[in-house]
Amino acid sequence: MRQLILFRHAKAEPSRLGLEDHDRALALQGWDDAPRVARATLARGGQPDLILCSTARRCRQTLEAVEDMYSGISVEFRGELYLAEPNRMLSLAVQAAAETGASKVMMIAHNPGTRELATRLSPMGSILASNMRRSFPTASMAVLQRMDSAQDDWDLASFITPADLRNLS
Repeated sequence: MRQLILFRHAKAEPSRLGLEDHDRALALQGWDDAPRVARATLARGGQPDLILCSTARRCRQTLEAVEDMYSGISVEFRGELYLAEPNRMLSLAVQAAAETGASKVMMIAHNPGTRELATRLSPMGSILASNMRRSFPTASMAVLQRMDSAQDDWDLASFITPADLRNLS
């Protein structure tokens, strides 16, 4: 696996009494933010050949909001991604890449695991990584490039948040 794209699900509706967290739907803002961030990430080289998506409704709907940009790409829905720990997320990505031959894997998942994994793999010192460590909002995407296949050296190629794109408008 040469590239790992971590996509935190888009903004979801607040929790409600009687509604399981797993079943929370996207908010209108989430439906707007996800495609804008996906387009910007694609423009910067974040093109997966495999997508692993949590089975949580908000993750499935995040994928639905961007699916026209990723047509023809294999998608696997994984219950294990729901609130997964960073080590588990990385092992799922590595295993899926090995099984399918994918070199660029996208994961649509949740915080804190998404932010923690991106933070762990990112080199210290860059402004981009520093911003990401501070906040990994909903609908944000981090693109990590593997520097050396023999080592676990990664570089944070891009980190895009919905606010970054609103500030450009």
